[in-house]
Amino acid sequence: MIEIFDFRKGIDNGILQKLHNRSKLENKEIAKKVEEIISNVRERKDKALFEYTYMFDGINLDKSTVKVTKEEIKNAYKEVEGEFLKAIDKAIKNITEFHEKQKQSTW
Repeated sequence: MIEIFDFRKGIDNGILQKLHNRSKLENKEIAKKVEEIISNVRERKDKALFEYTYMFDGINLDKSTVKVTKEEIKNAYKEVEGEFLKAIDKAIKNITEFHEKQKQSTW
C-alpha cells in the first residue's frame, strides 16, 4: 500500500529524512542497473539493444527491421503538424538540459 504524507499541518523532518534516504537508495540501485545496461550495449552493440527493446517494449527488432530510408523520414515529416515538430524540439532541448545537470562531474 502507498504511504500518504499530509504536510498541511507542518513538515515532519523525520519523514523528510526517510524520503530522502529512500531516494538515495533507489537512485543507487537505478544507477547500477543503468550502468549494467550501458556496459552491455557498449560490449554487444545492436544485439544488446534489440534484446532490451524486446525486454522493455515487447518489440522484436533486428538489423533488417530498424533501417529507415531517407524517403520514409521525408514522408513522416509531411504527416505531422509544424506545432508538433516544435513541441518535439522543445522536449529534446528540455530533456537534454535536465540530464546534462544529472551527469557526474567526476568518475
